[in-house]
Amino acid sequence: MTAAAAAQAPAARLDRVSIQGTAHYTSEQVLQAAGLTLGQSVTSKDLQEAADRLAQLGLFREVRYRFTSVGEAIHLEWQLVEAPTLPLLFDNVPWLTDEELLAAIRAQLPLFNGTAPEGGTMLEQIQRILEQELARVGISARVEVEVMPRITEDGMLLRFRVLGPVLNVGEILWGHSLAAEAPRLREFRGDIVGRPFSRYRLLLFARDHVLPLYLAAGHLQVSIGTPQARFAGDPNRPLPEQVVAIVPIEPGPVYQLGEVTWSGNAVLGTPELNHLLDTPTGQVADGMRLRAGWERIRDEYARRGYLDAVVHPEPSFDARTQTVRYQVHITEGPQYRFAQLVLTGLSVRAEQLVQQAWKLRSGDVLDRIYFDTFLETLRTRRQQIFGNYVVHYQHVGSYLRKNESAHTVDVLIDFK
Repeated sequence: MTAAAAAQAPAARLDRVSIQGTAHYTSEQVLQAAGLTLGQSVTSKDLQEAADRLAQLGLFREVRYRFTSVGEAIHLEWQLVEAPTLPLLFDNVPWLTDEELLAAIRAQLPLFNGTAPEGGTMLEQIQRILEQELARVGISARVEVEVMPRITEDGMLLRFRVLGPVLNVGEILWGHSLAAEAPRLREFRGDIVGRPFSRYRLLLFARDHVLPLYLAAGHLQVSIGTPQARFAGDPNRPLPEQVVAIVPIEPGPVYQLGEVTWSGNAVLGTPELNHLLDTPTGQVADGMRLRAGWERIRDEYARRGYLDAVVHPEPSFDARTQTVRYQVHITEGPQYRFAQLVLTGLSVRAEQLVQQAWKLRSGDVLDRIYFDTFLETLRTRRQQIFGNYVVHYQHVGSYLRKNESAHTVDVLIDFK
């Protein structure tokens, strides 16, 4: 019988459990998370409450079940649809290792696999476990969690942060000589040293200041690991106030730039693309110079009205010769032309001044670089457009409204 038909069914022994819709969890793990055990006596109400507990975890978009009665036994089948989960970052918990924290979470949460959903009771449970582990080592603190962008790759992560004792960074140790000896990093030392220890902040700093050093030097496969902390000061003090931040760095080989080949390009020929890339082959592959080259090519397409153009450089690394070659795939898309300029939030006179300053006319190629420059002028150099006429706005919003079939664009600018 189904769950609906058996709403008033008497208790029976839970004899068998199966699961559908997930490859990440076993039926035993799901059963444990639902608060059930094989062999126990259950009613249909017990099964519904168990399904509710699973749904509230946040791990599943859908939780359905059905059961059949075989004599005095019940055979239960879970039908699950998984929800997305995110990796975890323990931001400022130097009193305990990641391994200790993960082990504590796994011991109490049978469905924990190293990631967690953005919402639901699982997040609350993880926060509680972290607070318990901190209390075990003498730290009384509250733990908050927030969804944050990942630093070195696409996607998001869950940052768990301690609100309580503040541990400042007393020193920072870079895990490779290029960073350790870089004058530029010493100049920015104050951005890290003397401030509260935060792995997330350290990773942001490494992305903005350390990674460019290695890319420019040809270390195109450099790996910057998760920062660690070592207590500094008197080891006999129960609560040290400073830590030494340690950032692991695996530089990888220094690569020379080999051949760059292009495909999918019709508007821009190979000589022009090579000129825009402006990175000679046979020399150290300067990753920052390459990045700037790819961006110049994208800008050139945008200047010519190819708003949907995609430039996708695909590297091929040869470890033996320490050479990198690039096959660059270009999808140019259609060329768009300007249709009309639509302004909101201004007086009639101010609109007239903006319309006079706007140089593109209907039918002209929509030059995206011109559009971006015009917006920047409105935001930071408004006198160039309005002269002595007084305008009052704090924010300039914009939107390019495409007509996909006609390949035209309306430019919408809103002043607030």
